[in-house]
Amino acid sequence: MLCVEDLKIVNMTKSAKETKINFGCNVKAKSGLNRSILAEGFEIFFKQLGIQTKDKRSNLFKDKFKEYAQEVYKLWLYSQC
Repeated sequence: MLCVEDLKIVNMTKSAKETKINFGCNVKAKSGLNRSILAEGFEIFFKQLGIQTKDKRSNLFKDKFKEYAQEVYKLWLYSQC
């Protein structure tokens, strides 16, 4: 059983736009961060991980909250005892 956080890549890589009314802060830094997030290829990694777990007859859970994923893992550990 694998638990991963369901990352919203689109929300994470929204641009920090600069307008005449609202000057953007750290626009260059944000664009660099966006490039590095997109370069990691999280979507491809999660897709491959899902294929691997199906081949091994295991389960892949994508949870929205990190704390919830940790609780599921703890419950699974306790069930193995």
